[in-house]
Amino acid sequence: MKTLLLTFLVTLLFLINLTAQESQEKYQRLDAIALWPNQELDQGKIKATIKNVGLFQNVTSPAIITYLPPKHLATGTSVLICPGGGYGALAWAHHVERLAPLFTSKGIALIGLKYRTNHPQNKIPDDALKDFNQAIRLIRKNSKEWNLHSEKIIGLGFSAGANLLLQYACSPGGEKIKYLNFLCLWPFFQKAEAYSIQKKDLDVIMFTTAQDKVAPSSFSVDIAGVFRKSGSKVKLIQHNKGTHMAFNFEANGPRVDWTADFFKWMKIKGLYNKK
Repeated sequence: MKTLLLTFLVTLLFLINLTAQESQEKYQRLDAIALWPNQELDQGKIKATIKNVGLFQNVTSPAIITYLPPKHLATGTSVLICPGGGYGALAWAHHVERLAPLFTSKGIALIGLKYRTNHPQNKIPDDALKDFNQAIRLIRKNSKEWNLHSEKIIGLGFSAGANLLLQYACSPGGEKIKYLNFLCLWPFFQKAEAYSIQKKDLDVIMFTTAQDKVAPSSFSVDIAGVFRKSGSKVKLIQHNKGTHMAFNFEANGPRVDWTADFFKWMKIKGLYNKK
C-alpha cells in the first residue's frame, strides 16, 4: 500500500513539474499598444472571412502586438512583421499569429504591426510608413523591459507589407534598422526603376516564387539589383513552385518552407544563436 502511495505521489509531482515546465515554454502575447500619443485603440476584434482567416480591415488606429519568448530562451532579436493584404487589409493570422509559436520557441520575439490601410482618412503608403517608423521607436523604448536588443530588429514584410519595407528603404530619415526580409514583394503598381534606395548599409534577404503572378519574381530580381547598386547586401532565394500565397503560414506551417533559410541567414548575421 505504501509503495503504491509513494508511486502515486512521485507520478503526481512529475506531472506538476512537467505542466509547469510546459507553461514556462509558452510565449507571452502582450496587449496591443497604440502607436501614437492620445490615440484610442479601436475596440473591434480581428474580423474573419468565410475560411476563418484572421484579418484587420479599415485600420485607422495603428498598433503593435508583441509576442515574447520565454526569458530563458530569449536571444534579444525581434522581428517586426508587416502583414500583407494589398494595403486594404492585414492578414494577421497567416502572417503574424501563426508564426509566433515557431519564432518564440527559438527565442525570437515577434512584433506584429497593425499599420494603417486604405481608408478615406488615411494616406497610403505615407501613413503606413509613419507607423513603421513609430513601431521601431516603441520597440526600442520597451527593449529593456521586453529583454530585446535595440539594434537586433529585423523588418519582415509579406506582399504589401514587403512593399512597405521597400518604401522605408527608399525614404530618407526616420528610424534606422539594418536588417530587412522581403517575402513575395508586391510592386504596388510601379516598376523597379521607380524605386531609389535612400537607406545605406542595409542587409537584405528576399524570397520569391516563379509562379507568383501578383508579385512576379522578376520584380524581386530587379529590386535586388537596385539594392546592390546602393551598396546593400542582398540574398535572393527563388522557389520554382508556389503562388503568391506560398509563404503564408497555414495551420501546419507555410506551403513553401522559407523559415529554415531565414534562420540560417539570421545565424550568419549573429542574430540567432541556435541552442
